[in-house]
Amino acid sequence: MTQNCWILLLVKDPNRGKMRLATGLSPSERSALAWAMATDAVAAVIASAEAERVTVLTDSPEVAQHVTAYGCAVIYDDLTLDLAGNIDKAVVTLCDHGAARVLILGADLPLITPKHIRDVITRTDKDVLIGRADRDGGTTAICVPVNKGYRFFFEQPASALHHAEEAKRLGLSYDYLEGPFKYDIDVTDDYTRLASIILSGDQDCGEATCRVVIKQN
Repeated sequence: MTQNCWILLLVKDPNRGKMRLATGLSPSERSALAWAMATDAVAAVIASAEAERVTVLTDSPEVAQHVTAYGCAVIYDDLTLDLAGNIDKAVVTLCDHGAARVLILGADLPLITPKHIRDVITRTDKDVLIGRADRDGGTTAICVPVNKGYRFFFEQPASALHHAEEAKRLGLSYDYLEGPFKYDIDVTDDYTRLASIILSGDQDCGEATCRVVIKQN
């Protein structure tokens, strides 16, 4: 399962994202945090895989310019499609370029390290691996085989459960990912918990994100 496993990193425009943090952070603080998390996410995936096997799906020319400097490929969002539709389209493109499996993950998982990503890529015991947010059951990451007709349910309520049901429908084994794959940053409570973790020094976090959060607190 490890052979030809490519990475698709989802990076929304940091200057327009994370609106649900507005109750706790100013627009400039939200932008700084989103840029920091995206920078750390790119560094983590590049450190865990060959750069030519990392593709970024984004709606931002600025993000595209940033990640291509590190050797990543870029696929721009199709504005006529929702997130699941854009991921479907991107996975087809990666399959056409030789991917047999794809790890899809968001850029708002600040506790993820290269080792966590490598551990997912090298797991051989399950067909589908799903990151499930502990707060709302959303999907933070998913690793799937291509060419199996797998449908994606990103942005639906409790989407991780839908992704598990989809694996069952196709007769594929699955498991939920533990540890930092459970912790994405979407709402103020997520940010508060992240700040507590960083300020306590109890867990690894991306360098750029640490600097920004420490500065903001």
